Amino acid sequence: MGTKQFDCDYHKDRYTQGRKRKRLEAGVIPKKVVKSKKGNCPCEIIVRDIVAFPEFKITRPTERIKRTCCTKLKVQFEKALPRFERFFITQFPSPNDHVGHEVEAVEVVKPPSDMCRELTDRIAGLSVLLEENTDLMEDVNNTLLSLVQKMESSLVLI
Repeated sequence: MGTKQFDCDYHKDRYTQGRKRKRLEAGVIPKKVVKSKKGNCPCEIIVRDIVAFPEFKITRPTERIKRTCCTKLKVQFEKALPRFERFFITQFPSPNDHVGHEVEAVEVVKPPSDMCRELTDRIAGLSVLLEENTDLMEDVNNTLLSLVQKMESSLVLI
């Protein structure tokens, strides 16, 4: 569908020439020029919006096959909206790529699905131990409570 680029806050100032031109046209000479925070940081986030039509897959990408698939898709659009899948591909720059300014440290938090998977794996391991030894029930209970508290503290409610 398209691509969008989001620049770093300290990216090159694209509007300096326009500001100078407007000042010259208006005949305004500023008493004091305000320094911009913009630098020459080349970093940008690139987001690609992709729409795929699973019913119209191209196995061998030749010109003829592409054309026929395209015409079939156009005919389907005239009848009704075909089934489609929409997804986004996001490309982030490395923190080391930033130039001329500091980069804030960002804490990476595991998604809840990973924590749930980790929790279920630990529970499965503990249940195997319980089958062998019934005296471990109190230890299992304490471990489960600590895991639940850990998960609750790391979840961010929006």
